[in-house]
Amino acid sequence: MSIHNPLAPSPRRWMRFGGILLALGMGLALAAGLLVDVRPARAGGVVSGNCDEAALDAALAGGGSVTFDCGPNPITITLTTEKTIAADTTIDGGGLVTLSGGQATRIFSVTVGVTLSLANLTLRDGRVTDASGAGIYNDGGTVLITDASFVGNEVAGTQGGAAASTIGTAWSA
Repeated sequence: MSIHNPLAPSPRRWMRFGGILLALGMGLALAAGLLVDVRPARAGGVVSGNCDEAALDAALAGGGSVTFDCGPNPITITLTTEKTIAADTTIDGGGLVTLSGGQATRIFSVTVGVTLSLANLTLRDGRVTDASGAGIYNDGGTVLITDASFVGNEVAGTQGGAAASTIGTAWSA
């Protein structure tokens, strides 16, 4: 003879109870900072060795933090093409790096929803003939600038030699 206790937990009740405990445990772990963020990290990179445009392109690929290890003396990297920033990117020139458009190209363009942070860097001699923003053109992103210089950036026939933005973009210096 079997006795049925209506208050005894059924397997279904145990599963529901276990799910609640799991959710509570994850919430506590999140609150305590014990869970790891599983989003892919952006690698960024260090510009070193030749310290040229190819090394800069490699460091910029995919966004992230970009720094320079080009020796103790100031260096200028002359660009032949505009660098489009399509992922959140921080560039720190360490006070020794100048990126130059060589009076031939815009230096950076920033795409919608992306943040470009520049620090301790000079942007020099960017040039565009049919648009604005020879140093930086911000097309819907956010640009943060700390201790950066804009020198000799030129726009032929329009405005915003150093930098220009579309409506709704953000700048902070």
